[in-house]
Amino acid sequence: MIDINLGILTIVAGILILKYYFGLKKNEKGGLTFNLIGAGIGSILIGITLILREIF
Repeated sequence: MIDINLGILTIVAGILILKYYFGLKKNEKGGLTFNLIGAGIGSILIGITLILREIF
């Protein structure tokens, strides 16, 4: 049960990070935005993995 809650929280965190990235102004792109994309997608994948590990 704890893994499912952690999975949901990390998915939400990943979505919030990606929303923050898309909210940035176009002229502020740089190395930070690449790290934000990686962190957001990584958080979502970790959350999905935690949920799947708990279910199966």
